[in-house]
Amino acid sequence: MKKYWFLIILGYLLPLIFLTYFPFVDLPQHLHLAYVLKNFKNYKDYFELRLFPMHNTFHLFFNYLLSQLISLDLSNRLYLFLIIILTFLTFYYFLKVINGEKFFALGSFLIVYNYNLFWGFMGIAFALPLIIFLFALLLNLLKEKKKREKLYLVFITIILAIIFLCHSLVFIYSVVSYLVILFFYQKPLRFRYFLPPLIILILFFIPWQISQFRREESELIAQLKENISLKAIYQNFFNFWERLGIKSDNLIIFFYKVLTLLAILLLIFNPKIFRESKALATLLIITLIFYFFFPGSYTEAVFLNERFAPLIFFFLLAFLSLGIKEKFMEYLIIGMVVINMIDLNIRFLMFEKYGRDFKKIITKLEPNKKVVGIFYERRPKPDLFGYEVFLHFPCYYQLEKGGLVGFSFAYIRYSPLIFKEDYPLERIDEWFPYRSLFPEKYKNYDYLFVTGEIRLSDEQYFRKMILIDSVGIWRVYSFKK
Repeated sequence: MKKYWFLIILGYLLPLIFLTYFPFVDLPQHLHLAYVLKNFKNYKDYFELRLFPMHNTFHLFFNYLLSQLISLDLSNRLYLFLIIILTFLTFYYFLKVINGEKFFALGSFLIVYNYNLFWGFMGIAFALPLIIFLFALLLNLLKEKKKREKLYLVFITIILAIIFLCHSLVFIYSVVSYLVILFFYQKPLRFRYFLPPLIILILFFIPWQISQFRREESELIAQLKENISLKAIYQNFFNFWERLGIKSDNLIIFFYKVLTLLAILLLIFNPKIFRESKALATLLIITLIFYFFFPGSYTEAVFLNERFAPLIFFFLLAFLSLGIKEKFMEYLIIGMVVINMIDLNIRFLMFEKYGRDFKKIITKLEPNKKVVGIFYERRPKPDLFGYEVFLHFPCYYQLEKGGLVGFSFAYIRYSPLIFKEDYPLERIDEWFPYRSLFPEKYKNYDYLFVTGEIRLSDEQYFRKMILIDSVGIWRVYSFKK
């Protein structure tokens, strides 16, 4: 069956090849920051840099460096390629280390387009396969004892550094899991095994926290202060499958439920597997704790615990790989993966019209203008993915034409690029921009992108504008001078 695996990998890469723009909510903002950094001489009057010791910068650095050789669009596609390929390869290696059935590695494709990727959490999306690789290296190191010990520790140190640059949240999870595994399963304890996380804590994490406290309260401390309610834990349990990836596709959610149920039944009727796979069981328990008990929200909109849901699924698949050897399971996994692949490609193909139409509008516009969007309709019709994918689409104008964007992560104090105080565009409400744009601030912009039916209360402002172009669901307005 392995000869067909390459075709499956290619099938999951196809959307990243043919799509004009991607339905990943925050991705345009991350590309916006990479564009500004690449062309910083044109933006030095508007931004200041805080690149180190800042987390959530790996996507920025990756695209900035590669875009010196190729286009920013192509470098971003390579970044996404790596997420897909590494997710499969690292989980395959993990199963090899724990002596599981390796065909279960195909199950990783069911969640490779997961919650983190669809929300455009580019650092966390890249960190997930690295975390799997980190644990595989650690378990292999403990199993092989001193054989190639120094090489393993160097690799672990590098991976932990990249995970921190991806995001502090998953870095904390990785360090906690790493240390727990060492304390419980390394006999005798060796101090040198503690060096990788200690080095990264000293070089990256602690300086980052110090820099946070110098300005205001630490972002991390503020997150940890959020309340954990019984209602949130209850919702986390019943919403688990939706929080793996696509929220609007009941067939794919059904696949998630089937595999989760199989894993639970396996552990109930064959508890010996759980007892004999202590390190894997420990990783599953730690991940469940982070998922259920980490604050469910921060500043209303950002759900933190959901970022760990895909890892739970990885470890459940790993248990299945240890307990089910029958051939029918390989056919079942392949069937699910292929159906999911077809479903995803159809959905992405349907979405392509929105991206292609938006690019048609951008192509006709003048360069280096100030742009903003008001999206009364934030999701595609039909609702293909369950995410507010249009929120940051104006950033694609900047990537094609330059200029300034109305909303930016640079408003956020822990962004690697921060607006200077004299930035010419006022801060607007990301989710409901008309609250801050109307009645006066919209005049500061050259172009206004719109989707959906205009609210009656806003029509008076649109009557003062000129409709420049309309393609598909997209409209672009300028202002009467």
